[in-house]
Amino acid sequence: MPILLRGGSAFRAVHPAEMKVKCEIEVGAMRETLSIPVRAAWLMPYGSYSREPVIRLNRQEQVYQHVPFGAEFIDMVWSGPEDLSAEIYPKYDNRSFQVKIVVRDDVHSQPFPAANGTNGDSVQLAFGLPDRKGHWEFCLIRRDDGTPVIAGTLAPDGVNPAVTARQLKLRTSRDETAKQTVYEVEIPWNAVGLDQPERLKQFRMSLIVNDCDNGKTRENSILVSDGVMGNKEVKRIDTFPVVDLMPRR
Repeated sequence: MPILLRGGSAFRAVHPAEMKVKCEIEVGAMRETLSIPVRAAWLMPYGSYSREPVIRLNRQEQVYQHVPFGAEFIDMVWSGPEDLSAEIYPKYDNRSFQVKIVVRDDVHSQPFPAANGTNGDSVQLAFGLPDRKGHWEFCLIRRDDGTPVIAGTLAPDGVNPAVTARQLKLRTSRDETAKQTVYEVEIPWNAVGLDQPERLKQFRMSLIVNDCDNGKTRENSILVSDGVMGNKEVKRIDTFPVVDLMPRR
């Protein structure tokens, strides 16, 4: 029998967790303790964004530091949410799913060509659909001149990510007073090979936000989960959080 647990407002798990349920069987004096795995999932609303972000990236343990430790790099070390943090809002409808990423970043710097976009301020969005071998990754970029760019960096076997990227839509904005950059990407279901989205109940998705202040070096990234950075050969989609699609209204 499935058991649904709803996390409170402070619940922030994105990786699989484990809980122990103590089951006492009333047969003589026999007692048994069972370990039941608990899957933490995002809930993706239908039609409109939720009021609160589905996930927040604002904690030290979510940060990956790219520069070495040392006095000469002290200005490049993550110093808190004002330096780099993000709030993530996904939603979907019958045509597509969309993700809005609101990034707090004290300095926006993105002078790199699309092929090297991850070296500058950017978002790497990754997701995998059921029954597909491999997953998609796209780099969402707002160039220093305000131009939005999507670079397709990875796709399932037999799919050209650059071709898929051309079917996506990206809007970006930057508020220098608030030190806030917003990325909003729309991904048509048919662009990723899903002809009957009404049958989709869940999939896996992750992302990271990259930070570059000096226009030369990626200093830090803040991550939802493992599996997006690093050697492409060792990436594992099962490290991505599960997204449960809420019922259509």
